[in-house]
Amino acid sequence: MSIFMMISNKTDTSFIPYAPYTLRGVEPGSSSATDASDWSSETFKITGYLNNGKDDTKPEELKWLPLRYYVFNENSFMPRGHVNTLTGECDEFQSHIEIEDPFKPPSPGYYQGWWKYPTCDVWFWWKIDSRLKPVGPQVLKAQDYVE
Repeated sequence: MSIFMMISNKTDTSFIPYAPYTLRGVEPGSSSATDASDWSSETFKITGYLNNGKDDTKPEELKWLPLRYYVFNENSFMPRGHVNTLTGECDEFQSHIEIEDPFKPPSPGYYQGWWKYPTCDVWFWWKIDSRLKPVGPQVLKAQDYVE
């Protein structure tokens, strides 16, 4: 999954866009850029929806299961002007994220019973919110691949 995110101001042509480098917390002065070890506020989540027809009547916020939780720092997105050496394309303000197989451990999807539906599609989306307390939030890297 590739994510593109930047802070910009279209009405001010002198404003130089930049990539997000922190998430602000609920508590005054809290920021993921200074300490993410015990972060319990808003997180950037990669979410998945198992298209098995079983969740169609659930409220929208319950259909999407958080698969990975992240906070930002200055290395979370490719820097301005970055060119991908493989494709030759500009990928500034992007982060490339690998998602683990949602049907196998250690994915949260597996533990929610997704392993019973290996032929169903999973749709992925991202969201920034504080809906659920983060589980093991990581600092997002510009190239975040599963080890």
